[in-house]
Amino acid sequence: MKKFCFFVLIPLLFLFSCSQQEGNDKISAPANTASPLKVSSLWDSLIPSKMSKSALDNIAVEVNGKQLLASKLEQQTAAILGKMKFDNDKERQEQEGKIKKYLINNFIVRVLLEEEIEQQKISIPANIVEAEIEKIKANLPASISFDDFLKSRSLTYSALREEVEFGLKIAKIVERHRLIQVTEREIEDFYKKNKDKFVSPELAKIRHILIAAPPNMPAQQRETKRALAEDLKKQIDSGTDFAALARNFSDCPSKDNGGELGYLSREGLEENFAKAAFTGRIGEFSNVVETSFGFHIIQVLDKRPAAALPLDGRLRPKIANFITQQKQMESFEEIIKKLKDKAEIKINQ
Repeated sequence: MKKFCFFVLIPLLFLFSCSQQEGNDKISAPANTASPLKVSSLWDSLIPSKMSKSALDNIAVEVNGKQLLASKLEQQTAAILGKMKFDNDKERQEQEGKIKKYLINNFIVRVLLEEEIEQQKISIPANIVEAEIEKIKANLPASISFDDFLKSRSLTYSALREEVEFGLKIAKIVERHRLIQVTEREIEDFYKKNKDKFVSPELAKIRHILIAAPPNMPAQQRETKRALAEDLKKQIDSGTDFAALARNFSDCPSKDNGGELGYLSREGLEENFAKAAFTGRIGEFSNVVETSFGFHIIQVLDKRPAAALPLDGRLRPKIANFITQQKQMESFEEIIKKLKDKAEIKINQ
């Protein structure tokens, strides 16, 4: 079964998500730390303590007089269920219940935040909103276009802009709620408690020649490609310049750089490729290695063992940013609890 991915409100993704990190020292949340993208803990806590049945059966939930109709809830639930696959009716029913609970919570929080924004008279200049959208574009993987990003989330540009603006307004509420600061002591304590997370993986600097042969290539044609790779390996063993062969025969963009791919970690590499890159000796050439991309000849140029990352000027701001996001989420939860406690909320589900 394809499970439903319970993300929080879109604005919260922009407010609390980390910007794309470079290198191999990404910070992951410790096991005992709440992540802003894990809905099960946060949204469960948002079900109001003042739960009473609505007098009107066609109202799913009512928040300070604003209503989500049961028909609308069913429509939203059906739209999500339609994108999922189930092994049996029991699984479908379980997911349907979770989705409805999520949508109800989402409606409650959205209404409360909109009212708070109005009460505090918060507005965001257009240029600030546009700047945030540019950050989103800049942090997309190279393989994903901005249009693809919008389509994957069923968003138009105007809808995205609205949600980004809403997220910035939430950030302003959080900022006004409590001054958030991170001390050097907190950074150092976090580093000490999570040293296992601050480790650079084993790296291998390699260059390769790729003779492309995708899995769906006809068998005879694929064997011709393999034979070419084997012939190139013989030429290399006979002393032919590797870089020259890469430039003339390789199907990888790295051919323009003599086949060099730089330093790679095992993560994301196919098993055969990783084995050749990390078990081969520096300077030696591999035999022909087959992957889903085709046939490779690999040379290891250098190796770097796994090592602990020092708490330096590069790592400190990353940790500070992570702790800041944790504190922002704690502050956000405090705000929602306060708004929820004084709100009139009726749930008829």
